[in-house]
Amino acid sequence: MIKTGIQPLLMGGAVSGSILVGAPEGYSLLEALRKASCVKTAMEFGHMTGWQAIEAAIQQSRAKKVQILLGVAFFQTEPKLLKLLLGLQEARRCEAKLAPAQTTFHPKVWIITGTKSKHAIVGSANLSHGGFVTNTECSAYLDNADSVTSLSMWFDQP
Repeated sequence: MIKTGIQPLLMGGAVSGSILVGAPEGYSLLEALRKASCVKTAMEFGHMTGWQAIEAAIQQSRAKKVQILLGVAFFQTEPKLLKLLLGLQEARRCEAKLAPAQTTFHPKVWIITGTKSKHAIVGSANLSHGGFVTNTECSAYLDNADSVTSLSMWFDQP
C-alpha cells in the first residue's frame, strides 16, 4: 500500500488548510465512512457545516453502529446539530452523546472499522467546515493495529 505525503482531509479540495498525512494514496474519508462496519468519532465540538460535509457518507454507510461523542467546553457544539443527531439516534443506528463536562474535552479522533481493516485519524480538525476545509489543521492516519485498538478502548471507557 503506497502512502501519500500530504492530501486534503476531505478529498476533492486543494491541499491547503486541513491536511491528512500518512494515508494510503487516494484515501477518502467519505468513502471510508461509506464502507465502514463501525464508526466512532470524538470531537471537541460539532457544527452543522461539519455534519453536512459527512452526512451523506454516514447515511449511506454500511456501519451497524455510528457513535458520535461531542464536547461542551467553550459552548461550541451547536444545539441544532445535537437535536439532529438525537433524532437520528431514535430512527437509526447512530448513537450521539455529550462528553462529561468535568474536564475540557478536546480530542479530534475518527476510528473506522471496515470488513478488512481498521484505521484511525487523529489530529486537530473538529467536525466543522473550518476543521475539514478552511482552517489550518493537520491530522495523521494510523493503521497500526495496536494503536487503533488502544484508541477504541479509550473511546469506549465510561
